[in-house]
Amino acid sequence: MANADRQAPKPAGLTGLQRAALGLTVGLLTVSAGARLALARGWIGSGGAEGGGAGARSLGGASLTGAGSAPAPAPAPGSFEALLPVFTEASFFGLIGFALGYLSRMVFKLALIFIALFFLGLQALVHFGLIEQVDWPGAIDKLNALILNLKQDQTMSQWLTAKLPTGGGLLAGYLLGLKRR
Repeated sequence: MANADRQAPKPAGLTGLQRAALGLTVGLLTVSAGARLALARGWIGSGGAEGGGAGARSLGGASLTGAGSAPAPAPAPGSFEALLPVFTEASFFGLIGFALGYLSRMVFKLALIFIALFFLGLQALVHFGLIEQVDWPGAIDKLNALILNLKQDQTMSQWLTAKLPTGGGLLAGYLLGLKRR
């Protein structure tokens, strides 16, 4: 009876939720990238392009066909064409986030040990007088510049708004990859 109370170890690998989300993300990336390619090649119409010849299609205002072709008008906000880059970027960074989350789950404990040892080492150096003090505000500023890439007069909310598709996809994928069974 004691063995019945014990739970069996969970098998390694992806859960059903992780597999479904990963498949959905790969599908979304494939469809959005394919649709962008089809729009660029003129295989599907853009609905609002004037003189919509196949040689005049563009994405983001830059012609993809070469010299001499006029750029197509910008897509209407909220249209299929305008949303394609957002879906492509979010799904691509979702896959990157999933890979990062899955990998970081494996090395998380080791990283915490190194961070703790580094912090203890700094505190020991201060305690024994080898360095006077640690400039923590300066360290935080350097960390913001290095990791977050914040500009001098840029607020965190401005940065987050600009990075919403990238950060949202990356965070969602990361949390899904980090999730335990």
